[in-house]
Amino acid sequence: MLDTNLKNERAQHVYEKLGFRKTAVEYDSWTNQVGELQSQVFYTLDREAWLKKLL
Repeated sequence: MLDTNLKNERAQHVYEKLGFRKTAVEYDSWTNQVGELQSQVFYTLDREAWLKKLL
């Protein structure tokens, strides 16, 4: 399992290419160091998806 900022589209692209599956998005779930609300996206990777990417 992992998560990243919703604005970080590059990381999301890499995770999805590796076989991670988007499981949830939490909007305005935390505040950054300058007081701006941020959203995050959660991913999971199961064994079958990982093995499929390896072959």
